[in-house]
Amino acid sequence: MHGKVLIIDPIATNRIILKVKFSAAYYTVTQALTLAEAIAAIGSSRPDIVITADQLPDGTALDLVAQMREQPKAQNIPIIAINCGDDANNHLSLLEAGIDVVLTKPFDDTLLLARVRSLVRSSSVDADWNLREGTSRALGFAEIQKGFTPTGRAVLVGPDRDLLDNWTSQMAGQLSVQTKVADVDEALHIFGTFQNTNIPDVFALVMDETDPQKILHFLATLKSNASTRHCAVLVVQIHPDQALGAQALDMGANDLMPYGFQPAEMTLRINALLRRKKSSDKLRAKIRDGLEAAVSDPLTGLHNRRYAMSQLDRIAEQSVQTAEPFTVMIADMDHFKRIN
Repeated sequence: MHGKVLIIDPIATNRIILKVKFSAAYYTVTQALTLAEAIAAIGSSRPDIVITADQLPDGTALDLVAQMREQPKAQNIPIIAINCGDDANNHLSLLEAGIDVVLTKPFDDTLLLARVRSLVRSSSVDADWNLREGTSRALGFAEIQKGFTPTGRAVLVGPDRDLLDNWTSQMAGQLSVQTKVADVDEALHIFGTFQNTNIPDVFALVMDETDPQKILHFLATLKSNASTRHCAVLVVQIHPDQALGAQALDMGANDLMPYGFQPAEMTLRINALLRRKKSSDKLRAKIRDGLEAAVSDPLTGLHNRRYAMSQLDRIAEQSVQTAEPFTVMIADMDHFKRIN
């Protein structure tokens, strides 16, 4: 099975339709009619993703988010809210509360499944890094770090630089990132090489009808390049294309705006991607520090016995293969406890 999906909807027909779709895609599906049932279901068996109606008999999707965030077990579960109306303010309120995706009926099945695959994949990667960090901390290889204020850089990439400049000006003062713009060819030249070290945290790729495959090619380049594969990617479609949107998500885009530019929404999404990117970077750095601490003496910076034994094994194997001798020199430093 691909994962566990919890569907929350008071209308039986809606639950059945979604269950059929996800069961056909090899997901395990559980259902709940109310907010109370949903919280109980999450407590008994943690789902990989939650799909909820906006309005529930005993609350709303906003209430669900608030209650889930109070439970450590449920804090990081991705949430998709299905909104029957087309209220832009309600849409933004849901995103601001921490809901990952808001879908308005009718929605495309292909895009829905791609959204779920993307969110579950991202959540699984985060869980894996958190597990590694927890192990390092338990073994004493990592120290608890203080919180940080996310700051970073974003690059808007698209075929029309004037349009991107206009978008940037509309979001000025709301973004917690420094922004630049580039056309696709320029971005490929700058960021498509393995030598570049001046890498932004977030890429916003703008896809219009002129050459969407060029944007997908750039996305594939970002995700295959070691220096940019961890960058967050938001794809903005000028004109909705469900198949292209699903393809972008399956290729590694972290988020999608299928209905064009909305300043407040794009600001929310870029800031959210930045927070997740910074958090992931922090976890990876702590794991690297933990691995280094596992083989190094913290006082001198010299490698320790654990490192020495593994290297001696490798040298001994090489000696057998090449019939060449090797020598081990051991130095004993007297009275080192006066320093240590």
